Amino acid sequence: MSTTSPILLCGLLLCAASSVSTLQAEATQTQSVQTNNLTDGEVQMRLDSILIQDFAFKRVKLSQALASLDKQMSPYGLQIIFKPTNGRDPEVNLKTRDLSLAKNLSYLSQQAAYDWHVENGVVIISEPGSGEQLVTEIFVLKSPTAYKLAKAGGFE
Repeated sequence: MSTTSPILLCGLLLCAASSVSTLQAEATQTQSVQTNNLTDGEVQMRLDSILIQDFAFKRVKLSQALASLDKQMSPYGLQIIFKPTNGRDPEVNLKTRDLSLAKNLSYLSQQAAYDWHVENGVVIISEPGSGEQLVTEIFVLKSPTAYKLAKAGGFE
């Protein structure tokens, strides 16, 4: 057996493995959230700048309206995810002209008693309050105060 046979065999195995991983990646990508590499601020700017000339939904489930919007937003690199509360999917009615996508999202979600926010570059429609941000502050403590707090908490 020549020395090129193991090298050729390894090359064939690598080609086969790379084609399988590509197929698996394509299959899983359609089921998960597709990242768009946009910051939350960039997504918000796009939502504010995209004007919809004729926006109309009449007696449509919120999930269907959002799916339609998601399809329209896709060319702009934007994505909507709907997180229903206890399976609640109310009907919505909305007709507007020349309003931004952000305003239309606000009117739709308010009508359905939901809220929307941008998280990790994706628009999330969920129950009110779930998009609240945690605000933290740093307080400078003088040494005796920090010592007393540490002693009281058992961190000595």
